Amino acid sequence: MVLICQLSLFGQNQIDLANEYFDNREYEKALELYDRLAKRQENIPLIHKNYLEALKETNNLKEADKYLKRLLKSEPNSPQFNADYAILLKDRGEATKSAEYLDGYLNTIKKDNQALHAAALHFI
Repeated sequence: MVLICQLSLFGQNQIDLANEYFDNREYEKALELYDRLAKRQENIPLIHKNYLEALKETNNLKEADKYLKRLLKSEPNSPQFNADYAILLKDRGEATKSAEYLDGYLNTIKKDNQALHAAALHFI
């Protein structure tokens, strides 16, 4: 039990440090930590936004693509991850592919009002 608490505290300290680097626009340092933290699924909700933004800020769009595809493999209907992937495609200059991707995703959730609402929130 003590070991689990220590590991949890260590992980939180790493997240806090990565977020501090991110807030100070030290994206490379933040990415070193986020890369390790992203390997554990339980860290994703705590680092996702900053990690993805740091990847974009350092123009590491290929790694952002791999990261989002990995997340979508485990959570294919996630409004957040699908919206982020469509935005990433647009950021890469692939507006048509982004629109097609988004249309496809919206078609899969069109009968689920809760999922549609959640997806819409990511574009506001």
